[in-house]
Order: sequence, then structure tokens, then C-alpha cells
Amino acid sequence: MHCLDLDPAALEIAERRVRSAGHDHVKFEQADITEHVPAGSYDAVIGRHILIHTPDAQAVLRKAVSIVHDGGVIAFQEYDLSWFPRGHPELPLMFQVEELIVEFFRRAVPKPNMGTQLFYLMREAGLPPPECRAESIMDGGPHSLIYEWLAETLITLSPRFQALGMTAMADMDSATLTQRLRQEAVDKGGVIMSPIMVGAFARKRNAT
Repeated sequence: MHCLDLDPAALEIAERRVRSAGHDHVKFEQADITEHVPAGSYDAVIGRHILIHTPDAQAVLRKAVSIVHDGGVIAFQEYDLSWFPRGHPELPLMFQVEELIVEFFRRAVPKPNMGTQLFYLMREAGLPPPECRAESIMDGGPHSLIYEWLAETLITLSPRFQALGMTAMADMDSATLTQRLRQEAVDKGGVIMSPIMVGAFARKRNAT
């Protein structure tokens, strides 16, 4: 198994997790997949949250197809971060956080709706119609982890706001924001939804 990423920090985390699980059959390499030359054809190429950050997603998918043997699997999982499904009832603080996250990705990445584009892009790369699934977490109540996830996501992105012409919201402390989001949802009996995640996979057709 071969794991490629441009980010050395991500590779370090992945390798540490794999080794701690007792696996030693995975090779980690800092590389651009479009320039990668494998020793032989792969059984599968799998990517998660990669294409949304890629200037030319089509080139990555074509490369994936080219390095998989006939009958091999190409599978990708990507968010559509161009919008958030709205929970119910109105949750002003929650919706403000979601809108800031959406606006960030609209400005920061080439195609924030990459998940929704997967079916089309995989077809354009020469694959048969992929099997696709789209899902969203729908959660609420006092013990949900979604409040912390949203607060941490916003805080992680906020250092780049100024460079993108965005203004950060006041009171960005993680614990405080998490608690405010939780209290708003609990007080109103509201439900929160995550952005849509799309998974798509297809098998490479025989050349004949």
C-alpha cells in the first residue's frame, strides 16, 4: 500500500497512526500524484478531501485512472462546502458560523462544491458512471459533538480570514463558542446539519 500527500505533517500523522495499529505494509511518500510514477499498476486509488484543494481535479482523476489496472477501483470522498443544509428552527449563531465556513471555502479553494461534481468529473476522466452516495450528519441535544466540530473548524480557518478579505466573528474562544452553540440548540430544541459529504467509486473498464 502506498500513501501520497503533499503535506509532510499529514503524512507524519498518518504514518504514526498506521504504525501504532501494528501495520508495517504501508509506504508513505511526500509527492504530487500527477507526477507519481508507480512501479506497477495499482488495484485501487482512493482519495479523501484531496480534490477540493486541487487546482486541476480532472488531471488528478485522469492520473488515477492511468495508474490503476483494468477492473481496478477509483474512489474519492469529498465535501460540498458551497453551502450548509439548514437545521430547524432558526439558530442565528449556528447559521452565522456555518456561513463563515462556507464563505471561507468559496474564496479559498477552486471548487468548493467538489463533492457534487464528482459524478461528472469521474465520467470525464473516462470512467463508467460511478456509484455515489451523499450524506449529512443531523444531530442536536446537549451531548452532540457537532458543536465542538463546528467551533474548532471555524477557529482553525480564522487565521486566513484577513488574507481572504473576511472578518472574524467576536469571541472565537473554542470552549466559549462551543458552549454558546450548544446552549442555543438546546434552548430551542434545534437540530444541526453538517455539510454534504459525497462518496463515489467506479471500476476502470477494460481497454478492449
